Amino acid sequence: MQCCICFENIQHYSSCTNCIDAYLCYLCEEKWTKQIKDPNICFICKENTRINIHTQNIEIYESMIEPILQISINIQHNEVNENLNLFKNCLKIFLSIVALYIIFFSLSYLIDYLDFYIILLIIFLTIFFLFLLWLYIIIVS
Repeated sequence: MQCCICFENIQHYSSCTNCIDAYLCYLCEEKWTKQIKDPNICFICKENTRINIHTQNIEIYESMIEPILQISINIQHNEVNENLNLFKNCLKIFLSIVALYIIFFSLSYLIDYLDFYIILLIIFLTIFFLFLLWLYIIIVS
């Protein structure tokens, strides 16, 4: 057998079940793996069809890919926390608006001032609409 990368005669090799003469010596396979490329994926046909892969090269690949996967998981976790914090803040703002509305409504009812109540209702509905619009924009983006 001859390695298709370094053209050395080899006794121990990995190969692809799809590709003809896609034999790779363990040293070239190691170099391929150290480029953070999956040794199970054929470098010619890009399928998961490589066999007889050296276990050390699989371990090298897994040790290199594990930190990358951990970073990806941490990023997703941070995004979820940011969205949760944003939702909590939106809820606080909404509850504050409702509390203010109830306070001002109670005051307008106590002093029996109907025009103040109508103005208050218009202001509340405007603020509520703007809040919903802001919340929609944040969720979509």
